[in-house]
Amino acid sequence: MQRRNREINIFSMSALDLFASGMGAFILIAILLFPYFPHTGDSADTDALKQALEDANASADAQSATIEELQRQLAEALKLLAEKPEPVPVPKPAPIPKPVPEPKPVPGSKTQFPDMDLVLMLDVTGSMGKSLSALKREIVSFVSVTDKLSNSIGIGIVAYGDRQYQRPVTVHPLRRISDSPQNFNRLRQFVNSLQLRHGIGGGRNDDTPEALYAGLKQAVSSQWRPEVEQRMIVVITDATGYPEERNATLNLAKKFVSSKKSRVSVLFVTPDEPVPLDLKDLARSGKGTVVEGGTSLTAGILQAILVD
Repeated sequence: MQRRNREINIFSMSALDLFASGMGAFILIAILLFPYFPHTGDSADTDALKQALEDANASADAQSATIEELQRQLAEALKLLAEKPEPVPVPKPAPIPKPVPEPKPVPGSKTQFPDMDLVLMLDVTGSMGKSLSALKREIVSFVSVTDKLSNSIGIGIVAYGDRQYQRPVTVHPLRRISDSPQNFNRLRQFVNSLQLRHGIGGGRNDDTPEALYAGLKQAVSSQWRPEVEQRMIVVITDATGYPEERNATLNLAKKFVSSKKSRVSVLFVTPDEPVPLDLKDLARSGKGTVVEGGTSLTAGILQAILVD
């Protein structure tokens, strides 16, 4: 019979298993409770670590706020861009045409009037005192104006009165004024020599009509220059001609204006009376115009010349 071993062994396998299990449990509990163990290091290091953590958090918050602000501004900019209307194209202005320079006037040229011959038929009966005085005052300025308005103008005067006069008609021949100073001096001397009832002689004038036909006949037969563009007769009066000579007077005017650019106009010098029908018919037959008084003699004659 085998003898039993009665020696006590504390390191049996059962004891080792128990010891290992207890140690493992202790380690596990220590690991779980480790975060709750009080820190026994330096307090200054702890405070610095806390401040660093706080600064990091503050910086993160600031960056987050900055990012949010930038995102907000970007959103607003995109919104405004979407709402901004398309720019309207501005049309280019049309090019301004270059001004055409006006032709330079030729020195000494006069183009307002064409080359013209003008005969003034002046009634010198007793009622024409104002007109005769005006012609004497204005003859110098009238000749100066007309000479400036035309390259070539000739002026003649037919002074007529009544057919009962010893000399019903007195004539200053038609001459171009600018040809020589003597032509102008002769014209001025003739005008200054005129008087009311000029040429009456031993005759008388006890009727209203005047020697209109005799005056027009003399004016039509003037020595018109063949090269001029216009021939003009202006009758300056306050009375008609003799009734029995009316048709002859109108036919004479029609015959005169049938050739070249010829006209017969009337300047009726009485502003407060209507123009007699016979004088209107004379201007109509002569393709001219009727100018009523109330203005200067020079202005009235110029208006009578300006016929369309």
